[in-house]
Amino acid sequence: MVGTVPKYSIVVPLHEEEENVTELYDRLKAVMEQQPDPFELVFVDAPFKNDMSAEVLTLLGAHQLVAPDGWIVVEQSKRAPAAPPAPKAHERVFVATIGDHRIAFYQRRGSAPATEQKS
Repeated sequence: MVGTVPKYSIVVPLHEEEENVTELYDRLKAVMEQQPDPFELVFVDAPFKNDMSAEVLTLLGAHQLVAPDGWIVVEQSKRAPAAPPAPKAHERVFVATIGDHRIAFYQRRGSAPATEQKS
């Protein structure tokens, strides 16, 4: 539900779990949709030595795992290759380098597209 504050936020830490994230998402969503209150699923993948952000973004886009107008935030080492391209039906809105980290914000298109900014 766009614009609704979720009653439940399920935060799931991931570590090199690209093979399991779709099944985990499907199971969590099925359980949470059985109750009437709004919820959100937040998947967190810390920037470990094996940067899998491009693969995870591809999966998120291919399986439409982000709500319309929903956001994805990717944190990488600034030594990693450039911020990954936006997944299907998303756009990269903003990329910033802060200290040793690069942070990229992606939004699923559900209304008017935003314009990418860089700092």
